[in-house]
Amino acid sequence: MGQILFNGLRNVWTTVTDRFGRVVARFIIWCIGVAVAFFPAIDSADVGIEWPPARMAAEINERGYFCNLFFVSVVVAILAISNLLDIIIRRVHTLGWITKALAITGMGYQIIYILYAVNHFGRLAHSRGQAIPADLFSWDLNVIWISLAVGISIEIMIALTE
Repeated sequence: MGQILFNGLRNVWTTVTDRFGRVVARFIIWCIGVAVAFFPAIDSADVGIEWPPARMAAEINERGYFCNLFFVSVVVAILAISNLLDIIIRRVHTLGWITKALAITGMGYQIIYILYAVNHFGRLAHSRGQAIPADLFSWDLNVIWISLAVGISIEIMIALTE
């Protein structure tokens, strides 16, 4: 009886640590990718890395390079779609219906977001060299935060389903 309990606890521990390791690895890789995508916006505006990020974004906007910052959210959305397609195609027969529904919903959100963001990015590109108005800046900054939150959520979901 004791051996069965020990084996059961060991299996649970192994599963938890394996999943935790995958989540941590995907989180680190995702953060590095997002940081690399942010560097052109930071470099073109010639600003330093500041905390909180909203202050840095405001400074990038003041210098007229907010479109470069906004483009990061497009990269995050494309990465999320790529990862979702990969997992759906590779594991279409083994995924549960809830996971499939979440993946399809996430992909639908990301596709709609890309259509919005690419169109909006084109409009922002025309304002290069000028700060965008405060209300638009606030809206776009929230859009970027939501995009980043959805992107990391998708990465975690994928890590937990592998």
